[in-house]
Amino acid sequence: MIHAKLQLSMSVKYLRDAFWYTVSTTTLLQNRNKSYTKRLNLRLLFSIIKGI
Repeated sequence: MIHAKLQLSMSVKYLRDAFWYTVSTTTLLQNRNKSYTKRLNLRLLFSIIKGI
């Protein structure tokens, strides 16, 4: 039970970090190439969901 709770909190922390990473990356790349950024974010999000 404790192990599952720990894993859940780790996942939440990982998701939050990945979210902020995505936001900052999007802000950085927004002026450069919008469609590329969108594709990159989707791939990142998909890998995060698969990783949980």
